[in-house]
Amino acid sequence: MRDLRTRARNGLRDARVRLVLADEAQRLRPEAFDDLRDLSDGSSLATDAKVAVVFIGTDRLDAVLGRDEQVDDRYLACYHVNRLVGQQFVDAVALWEERVLCLPRPSNLTGKATLALLQGATRGEVGTLDALLRAAGRRALRSGTQRVTRDILEAVIKEYRRGGNAARD
Repeated sequence: MRDLRTRARNGLRDARVRLVLADEAQRLRPEAFDDLRDLSDGSSLATDAKVAVVFIGTDRLDAVLGRDEQVDDRYLACYHVNRLVGQQFVDAVALWEERVLCLPRPSNLTGKATLALLQGATRGEVGTLDALLRAAGRRALRSGTQRVTRDILEAVIKEYRRGGNAARD
């Protein structure tokens, strides 16, 4: 394991990485937090460079970080993204359609029926919304429709609920 850590640090140094995003950080082992702390201090790299570390996780992450004052004191800034509701949800869907999906034809994802479908499938969770819309966008392009249709969206949601690969296809 020590060899793997050394290789990872050397790889980060050689690639001149300046930012590490640790997703689902509430699942990290205590040793990983130590390594990331050292990485952000610059003490684990053979250069003067420090690496910015951003922890992304659920509300449980606060408790996990709080277990180690050495880690907790270094990561004081905390931003919570709550579930999207109402106009926030509408705005997020419009933003995803325009700036993330960027399909050749408009999908009109902010229509009342489509919003209800998306709200029910995502429960307002940003990550789920992103996964579903990206999967629907890819499927739309592969099918040649150049936009997300209701049929495509329903199929992706159905597959996602069954635990399929719709969000990763």
